[in-house]
Amino acid sequence: MLTKAEFLASLQREADITSHLVAKLRPEHLAFRLTPAQRSLQELIVFMATQYAGSVAFLTTGSWDAWGAYAKLNADLTPATFAEHMARQVTEVHRLLQDISEQDFARRVVKTPTGVETTLANALLEVTLKWAAGYKMQLFLQAKAAGLGELGTSNLWHGKDPAPKK
Repeated sequence: MLTKAEFLASLQREADITSHLVAKLRPEHLAFRLTPAQRSLQELIVFMATQYAGSVAFLTTGSWDAWGAYAKLNADLTPATFAEHMARQVTEVHRLLQDISEQDFARRVVKTPTGVETTLANALLEVTLKWAAGYKMQLFLQAKAAGLGELGTSNLWHGKDPAPKK
């Protein structure tokens, strides 16, 4: 069973790795889209700086009302300010979960965005954490396609540049 502390630690790790990847972006990468209908890298990082707190707010309240306010806070972010925005978002997730006991975390039934009823802990895993990992992968692949071919496995999974080859 996933505990609140484990969830928060895992989400922090995703935020740290994502911030590492975003720090690699340069201004010329931000308009890049894999296809015309997909988000640009700029749009993707704005979404990612909203997704953690927005999804947790939805799962704990059943309403998307907070999403717009979070998105407004991130509307003008840049790669240079992304880590600050992510830190603020993680702090907000802590605030949203602070009054939820471990028992409620494990047993409270909520609805996911698709209407599936499950425990809060499972919903946070299935929605917030899996979305975070999925969008991190999209960011990684899109950044590579935009010209950051030097990014490697270490950047994606550990938030570190690869060790120099001997």
